[in-house]
Amino acid sequence: MKTGASEIELIQPLKGRPPYTEFLDLHGEGVHHLAYVVEGIDQYLESLRAR
Repeated sequence: MKTGASEIELIQPLKGRPPYTEFLDLHGEGVHHLAYVVEGIDQYLESLRAR
């Protein structure tokens, strides 16, 4: 679902043991991960390392 500059993905395992099963077993429902799109990933990572 696109919400302006953001995108939200809702995931619900229906059968089997998808990759999210371990996370759900350990933490229950909630945020699995966040992702950001940046220009110049190498420069961005370098600035994070410097902090």
